Amino acid sequence: MKKPLKIALFSGLIFPGIGHFMLKKYYRALLLLISFASCSYIYFTDAMAKANEVLLQVENGKVALDATAITNALNNISSGLSPQQLSVLGYIMLFIWLVAVLDSYRIAKKQTPADEYK
Repeated sequence: MKKPLKIALFSGLIFPGIGHFMLKKYYRALLLLISFASCSYIYFTDAMAKANEVLLQVENGKVALDATAITNALNNISSGLSPQQLSVLGYIMLFIWLVAVLDSYRIAKKQTPADEYK
């Protein structure tokens, strides 16, 4: 497997920024890693808070133990991030991921000697 593809796969499949660490581009790697991890933390913290709130409602008998009722309860929760904000956060995470993959591929291709492609 060629080095640029291998580096891009590391960034794409493991975690954004890992490929940059392998290329010794530490500042870019940290920027991508921290930004993606921060977005992930916000996203999953909000999801867990909403899930816990619905779980308490189910335990207290306010919401029936039914998939439809639980879905409606999740949609009616007003605390935390709105669905639009979560959607924007998801797009930001996707953008960071794509930048990490494409940039690591570009840097690896630039660093790889031309005779390796023959």
